[in-house]
Amino acid sequence: MAGARSVNVLREAIQVVHRNILCVLVYALISVLADGVRLGGDSLARLLFHVEAPDALPAAYYLFADVALSAVYALIQTLIFTWLGREIDKPLYKIAVPGEAMKRFFAMWLLFGLVSLTLFRLSLSQHTADNLELAQVLLLAFVMFEAFSIPVGACVMFRGSFEWRSLLDALSPLWRQFHAALGVLLVSLMQVLLVLGLIVWLAPYRALLLLVDVAAAYLACLVFAGVWLVCMSDRDSDDEPEYHF
Repeated sequence: MAGARSVNVLREAIQVVHRNILCVLVYALISVLADGVRLGGDSLARLLFHVEAPDALPAAYYLFADVALSAVYALIQTLIFTWLGREIDKPLYKIAVPGEAMKRFFAMWLLFGLVSLTLFRLSLSQHTADNLELAQVLLLAFVMFEAFSIPVGACVMFRGSFEWRSLLDALSPLWRQFHAALGVLLVSLMQVLLVLGLIVWLAPYRALLLLVDVAAAYLACLVFAGVWLVCMSDRDSDDEPEYHF
């Protein structure tokens, strides 16, 4: 029974994403453009600083590039996910794009992106320093944080605002409807592992890494839609829901 509920949520999420494929295409397009600019910026920076290895660039460059890329992805997630949420839950979900959505959710997605990139950078630096045990711990922390960032963000966006004091309440649909959410959470974890594997595999062919953005965009929208459907199910079964659309 629990497995059937989880499969039904995934099946419905796939149908939702296919009905709103324009969201995925816009997400993928902006991701490809942003990462393309980043790859071009890395190449230009290596020329300007007269270095060959990407990891030989100054730390200040990585700081600027990481913050800029995180901001772009936060913009994508704020706008595309709000758009997708409105389409799934219309006419109930009325948060406007872009104005109201940016005020409520941009800072949250930017925070998630910066924490994720920081964990990844720390893992790489410890690996370079031959501190392999700490590198593995940090990589595991990155994978888990990345896997849960979209489910957490979807719950917060469904509730309508990001507030630390009410974060646990916003996440409560995930454990109240855990059997239904389990499949989506596993897909989110597999998405992170798949993207990491493709990045390692395609590392010698950096331009091909842009193709990873297309798969990542589809899976991100799928996970978001699945969690949103779980939250809708929880709301419909709740006697006194507290949502702030």
